[in-house]
Amino acid sequence: MTPESWKLHKFGGSSLADGECFERVAGLVLADTCERVGVVVSAMGGMTDALLKLTAMAADEDSSWTSALDAIGHRYRTTAETLLAGEALAAVVDKWDSDAGDI
Repeated sequence: MTPESWKLHKFGGSSLADGECFERVAGLVLADTCERVGVVVSAMGGMTDALLKLTAMAADEDSSWTSALDAIGHRYRTTAETLLAGEALAAVVDKWDSDAGDI
């Protein structure tokens, strides 16, 4: 590769299914010796479908949408607890709680 070239990685779905997967992806990116590395991430595995289902439930005024939102929050929280600690973890959890409250 020439010095101006970029090496791009795209991760999502099953490659970002949980905290261990995020750690594996981070290891791959950190091990890349290319000088210019770009990383694009999309939703965690199954999350797009979960969000679409949540939206449909809310649009249909299905009161169980709050349980679906709680399940999404639990998954994010569990993943964050695998990857973060201390103030960083608290910031992510607080932000989720605030956003979920707004929803």
